[in-house]
Amino acid sequence: MSFIKIPNILFDFYEAGYERSRNAGSGHKTAKQKIKYYNLEPVDFCVYVYFLSCGGFFNQKRIIRKCKTIAAHCGIKDLKTIRASVDRLSASGLIEKRHRFNQWGHYAANGYQAISHLDGGFFMFDKDYLRHKMSVSEMCVLLYLNRCRNSEDPLFACPSISKMCFALNLSKNTVRKSIRQLIQKLFIRKEQYISGQGDFGNNRYRLYSPYERHMLLQAFRRFRKGISSVLKRFFNSRKRAAEAVRIFSSCFAWQAWQIFCLPFMSAGVGQKAPNTS
Repeated sequence: MSFIKIPNILFDFYEAGYERSRNAGSGHKTAKQKIKYYNLEPVDFCVYVYFLSCGGFFNQKRIIRKCKTIAAHCGIKDLKTIRASVDRLSASGLIEKRHRFNQWGHYAANGYQAISHLDGGFFMFDKDYLRHKMSVSEMCVLLYLNRCRNSEDPLFACPSISKMCFALNLSKNTVRKSIRQLIQKLFIRKEQYISGQGDFGNNRYRLYSPYERHMLLQAFRRFRKGISSVLKRFFNSRKRAAEAVRIFSSCFAWQAWQIFCLPFMSAGVGQKAPNTS
């Protein structure tokens, strides 16, 4: 198990006050505007985290990568998107890009080094997350949820949808869809929060480490195998038993396990999240 140090300032913002006129002749009203320190696109987060993962824990290693290699690891097909993202990161001072040439004077793969020593502290992100296949928006949402871990209970995060949209430059529908996909893939679990007065608050998200996810998936496979064996004995004399078992195992068993078994099992599985600074 290895971790990456990701600066908090990538997702943070500050509020600046400015005056705007309410109506003609009625004076001015002071308002606050949220301004991000780094105005990055969603693909920029994925590319920057990939560079951090290649540079080691202290990120003192310069790496040499082709655009095709970066695109394959980030799940992006268009090479122009990767080149534009690298240019934005280089202009923002988050990476150092160095052109390389071969012995005949032609362009070779560029050299990169991610700059991780930024103000504002950092949070730890498990490197094993990068081995799983996720879209750009899903990776961004997972990164931000790890950034917003609760200091009192580091297994949970409770950011609002609007904050995630502003920090990641994503729409609300995209954020909600990414959350549903992460729940389906068992990277997080969503819990509804209701205060003592009966008011609804921000949802709480239980974050699973790759090790916890692996253990829970093994438990689900055992659960599905047990249900399949019961159904096979029940429909032993019919030819349609195999099709019924396949449909139930692939569809209904997953929902039933998530509703009835997962909340009780995940309480005792896994490890505590790493401390952030």
